[in-house]
Amino acid sequence: MSSYHWSRAIGGWLAGCGAATAVVGVFIFVMIGISSGGDVAGFAAGIAFAIFPLFLIFPVICLLTAIPAAIVILASEKYRIRAIAFFGGTGAAIGAASAGLFWQGIPREPGGAILLFAIAGLAAGKPILSLRMGSRRRRVQEVRAALRAYWASGLGASW
Repeated sequence: MSSYHWSRAIGGWLAGCGAATAVVGVFIFVMIGISSGGDVAGFAAGIAFAIFPLFLIFPVICLLTAIPAAIVILASEKYRIRAIAFFGGTGAAIGAASAGLFWQGIPREPGGAILLFAIAGLAAGKPILSLRMGSRRRRVQEVRAALRAYWASGLGASW
């Protein structure tokens, strides 16, 4: 794997960790909104209080998913897998396994924590795929260049 592919893979992994953190953050903000009972001041205070833990959740997600994500990226590179179902499914499995590992030492895990992290992992699979595939603009330019070469070769002129 060249350094270009490694930088794209690491960027995709970090984007996936960011997406998983965003899913967890949205869940936290929705729970704050429900528990505030319509009190705007209470909701604002809850949001202000919840911002700091999100900055802690991101590195925890990065630490828990680094090795499994590297294995998935290497396997997808070796077998040339580009299916979103593969990346989303493995992201959900990594998220559920990470949550299970994280809550293992706690006697009673919060209800739905594993499901929340599985959904976050599912959301994290998409950025890994899109960054691994490269930018859309670059792909469009490659297709246009291939079409130009086809027409310039004279094969396309026979139609």
